[in-house]
Amino acid sequence: MNYLSYALILWAYLFTSSPTQALPLVSESEGFHATKTVTIYPDHKDPQKFYYFPNSARYVFSQEGLPLFNFTYWGLNPPSQDAGAYLVFTMKLHVDREQENALQSFLKNHPSARLATLPVKSSYITLSSQKGKMPLRTLFKELVFPPVSGRAEDELGVSGILTPIGARIFRSKLLKAPDGAFQVNYCYSVSGLGPNMDAVIKVNMKRVYNFFKGSASAGELWWRVSITRVVEELKSQKDILVTINGGNASDKEYIEAITARVIKRLFKPELHGHPEGLPPGAGGGWFTLKAVSSTKRELKNETWTLKRRDLVQRDFCLPLTLRDIDRYKKIIVTNADKQPSTLNKKGERK
Repeated sequence: MNYLSYALILWAYLFTSSPTQALPLVSESEGFHATKTVTIYPDHKDPQKFYYFPNSARYVFSQEGLPLFNFTYWGLNPPSQDAGAYLVFTMKLHVDREQENALQSFLKNHPSARLATLPVKSSYITLSSQKGKMPLRTLFKELVFPPVSGRAEDELGVSGILTPIGARIFRSKLLKAPDGAFQVNYCYSVSGLGPNMDAVIKVNMKRVYNFFKGSASAGELWWRVSITRVVEELKSQKDILVTINGGNASDKEYIEAITARVIKRLFKPELHGHPEGLPPGAGGGWFTLKAVSSTKRELKNETWTLKRRDLVQRDFCLPLTLRDIDRYKKIIVTNADKQPSTLNKKGERK
């Protein structure tokens, strides 16, 4: 481990465990891009203290050089109504070489600066599918992982049980097309001070609800990112009007604030693939529209005032794809219906 890596881990420990920890300014307007691979966030008090977040995630490997990843399926050949699969893997955040060089350059140009990872509040997993692909609830029966991770360098274990359709599709993607029909997103929630906001928001809530209702197919789940896109579209159509009176918040940050309010007003959390314990609107979990037909007359023009600098939660999500473990597919995929096999010297199943 080089000096920088050790220093970053040390600072991560100090700033995520201290009861009187300082707070980063995590607003887009106050963070600055040191390079394309790293954004630096200042501290709200100490001018020499700065924060960053790792820019990549990767699967964890054993001492023998094998990924801590296993996919075991059953009942696929021949097809069985009891078919399914069990998936388990471990992953963690990672500072890649390009970002490490950028951080070293920042410290060289700012010799009095001190770097720390952004203080972690919680961690979670989301799964995103390509547009037009099968809904993820059709693929997974259950997805289990700890909702809280102590520090940015901690490992996170994930396990899941797949449906018969999910088992068949996932096996195909692992063995034949490692780019996959979906990707795993490794997400962290961090706490900090948000932007200075000073604006009046006027919302045609009935129009907003009808737009979401008309855009959803039967049983469709909404992910926070997809809700944000709809909010942006409704703003462009003048169904959501934003009058900014001051502050330094960016347009994107206002969109995020409006999205959080819309989720709280119109949606309920769907816990499939989403950890319990996170409040509605937190993280990148899945949501469904509330059944508001009995109270639809309450959906009318509303005016919200945003004039504050709040303690906010911000989410960083980094993707992991099946391509990263393609070379190990012969040893990480197991057919439970076959007799146990042994591994040859190359680590391949005989």
